[in-house]
Amino acid sequence: MSITQLLLSYLDVPTVLVFLIIFLFLVAQRKPHRYPPGPWRWPLIGNLPIVAGAKMLAKEFMRISQKYGPVFSLRLGVLNMVIINGYDAIHEAFSEKAELFIGRPHDVIYFVKKAIGKKGLILNEGPSWYDLRKMIAVALRDFGVGKKTLEERILDECQAIFEVLDSLPKAQPIQSVNLKRTLMSAVSNIICSITFGDRFQYTDKQFVKLLDSLARFFRTNALALPENAFPILRFILPSSQGEDMIRIQNDIRDFVREQVEKHKETFDPDNIRDIVDLYLQVSDNEKRQTKAFSNESMVRAIVDLFSAGTETTSLSTTWAILFLVCYPEIQRELHKEIMQVIGNGRRPSLQDKPHLPYVQAFISEMMRVVNVASITVPHVTQDKVELCGYVIPKRTVCTANIYSVHMDPKEWPQPEEFRPERWINKAGEFYKPSKAFLPFSLGPRACLGEQLARIEFFLFLTSMIQQYEFSAPIGAKLPRPFPERAGITTTPPDYELYIKKRE
Repeated sequence: MSITQLLLSYLDVPTVLVFLIIFLFLVAQRKPHRYPPGPWRWPLIGNLPIVAGAKMLAKEFMRISQKYGPVFSLRLGVLNMVIINGYDAIHEAFSEKAELFIGRPHDVIYFVKKAIGKKGLILNEGPSWYDLRKMIAVALRDFGVGKKTLEERILDECQAIFEVLDSLPKAQPIQSVNLKRTLMSAVSNIICSITFGDRFQYTDKQFVKLLDSLARFFRTNALALPENAFPILRFILPSSQGEDMIRIQNDIRDFVREQVEKHKETFDPDNIRDIVDLYLQVSDNEKRQTKAFSNESMVRAIVDLFSAGTETTSLSTTWAILFLVCYPEIQRELHKEIMQVIGNGRRPSLQDKPHLPYVQAFISEMMRVVNVASITVPHVTQDKVELCGYVIPKRTVCTANIYSVHMDPKEWPQPEEFRPERWINKAGEFYKPSKAFLPFSLGPRACLGEQLARIEFFLFLTSMIQQYEFSAPIGAKLPRPFPERAGITTTPPDYELYIKKRE
């Protein structure tokens, strides 16, 4: 009997299956030399169960980092990812080695490739991204950011919010989801006024539908989409969550295109009214249709401004209201400071901000605890790069866990406690107690709308506390005012509250 026959005589189907499973497990663990460590991977699906099963990915990533270190790897089907945790590692990647981590996954992640591509502000890269970002930054400055005109627009929009709140039944609590929709409309109108030169009524059916779709989009755990792990599934799952996200992006794009076409009909190069007009002027003067200034790229850039600018600030304000309800003593302290500095005879102003240290402390502590964007938009390495002693190959998807920065007990003692006073020094002044505070990320890919978001949040919140008292119904069980679930953004839980006009 030959050796081959002898071996075959001992092999049966169960034995072969066991050896095959062991072989597949071993193959799944293979990694390039000096590649970041990570959890054991299942054959074929890799670490997809970790991502798909997490209620809040940022918390799960922080837990994994406690075992494998600040830089670890995951494999989601065919997609390799590196997760960066902690201030030092994120600063090294996105600031010190920014040019090597500045890419975007337009050719790597299925959803990005299908729904967005290499266009716009957020998921673009290369010279076209630099040119477009520079133009939008100039446009935001020219059309109000940091100027009195923008401040007046925001305060006027506050008045529109007050009209809605004043029309609510006085004896009945309201649902927080309805408050969020009102705040979302108000914040979106600021972006619309800068971009389109106009605002929309809160009851406009197209506008309401668009904002509801946008909220649904940001509630989705985009990293867990099956199509990203296995792109072939797009042919099998035509009604999947991924396809729904693509439809939402297409609806917003069509809305923006409609606004651009209306502008073309009334465009006057001697009267530039907003960002769309500025784009039409630049593209006409330059006589060029480069990637940066093509019609599709500009539409995508406005979609990015509209989407990100609307969701994050409205969510932050909704979270802030929940904290006011859960911590009435903090709300009283905020109102007291506002009355001492502003009173009730005039509207708040940005000039009041330096004189309101407790308001600034409350806003900063809320941003730290909530982490509205707890995980950054994925980056892609432009070349092979070393990070924290590991080697990451070219075109590897990397994302930073901002939650791990803001919840680091080495930087923030008792990080799970909500304590605005940690931002107040001994002289009673507002200060930043740690460098580990990145609510808008950092480096070249930091949020372009940071200044606008900070202005909006300060004026919306200060105006609302000046005019209204927020409280819980007697005996109501309030949700814990800390994020427990997250999609692309961290959405506050639903709750009931009373809103009372102050005397």
